[in-house]
Amino acid sequence: MVSRIRLAVGMAMILALVLVVPVLAGGWAVITLDKLPGEAQAGEPLSIGFTVRQHGRTPMVGLTPTISARLSGSNKVVAVSAAENGAGHYTAILTLPESGQWEWSIQAFSMNQPMPALVVLPGSGQKTANAPDPAPFPVWAVITAFVLAAGLMVSGIFFRKNTRMAAPLLIAGLALGLFGFVAYGGQAAPQAKALAAPNLTPAELGRQLFLAKGCTTCHVREGIERTKETSYADAGPSLTRLPRPDPDFLRGWLADPASIKPGTEMPNLKLGADEIEQLIAFLISDQ
Repeated sequence: MVSRIRLAVGMAMILALVLVVPVLAGGWAVITLDKLPGEAQAGEPLSIGFTVRQHGRTPMVGLTPTISARLSGSNKVVAVSAAENGAGHYTAILTLPESGQWEWSIQAFSMNQPMPALVVLPGSGQKTANAPDPAPFPVWAVITAFVLAAGLMVSGIFFRKNTRMAAPLLIAGLALGLFGFVAYGGQAAPQAKALAAPNLTPAELGRQLFLAKGCTTCHVREGIERTKETSYADAGPSLTRLPRPDPDFLRGWLADPASIKPGTEMPNLKLGADEIEQLIAFLISDQ
């Protein structure tokens, strides 16, 4: 009986070590997207580049990352593998076959980093996923207009005494034709609006960058959902309602953290000037 208890305790300790040691030994990383993909079209290849850093600092080589995307409201899934083309840097070509909103993430090492949703516009001759078909063209209105116009011509040629009916017939024909065009255009308008690319503010783009650059792995931010795969460690401070936010300080910090605080754990993400301004707009948006 005692030996069984010892065996059970030993197995429990081994299991605990199996679960804990990978995390202590470097079982988490930060995935940083090179840039937001921008506008995407169905059937058009999209180049995705990203860096994987152990603990957010050391580039990780020899990985086999995967990018997975799922069309919202459906079971359509696309997955592609990424190839290494630099120390810890990987690229993949992602082609999404259908328009609509795609949720996607990058799986690398022990991480599954969600990325900002992609709004994919229709390619040539393709409609938006889950969007209603355009209303049929009101042929009846055009036919009616032609019939009335023909009646007007007949009455004018063969029955000149009825030419006083010309104006009412002409007005009626034009009204019916105009009604048909307006009815068709009014039903097609929501379709056209649904296909428009989103027009995001700097703060909204900054929110997307907060996900895309992997900031959520090390920092808590109110309104940004974190998953177990993206919150291995709170290596950095909370970024919700920053005390005394100074845009100039944030600008220098995001451009080169080590120049502000030598030895900091915060890596230089090689952010562009526009990306820095967008992240600042997001970080101070809750003030």
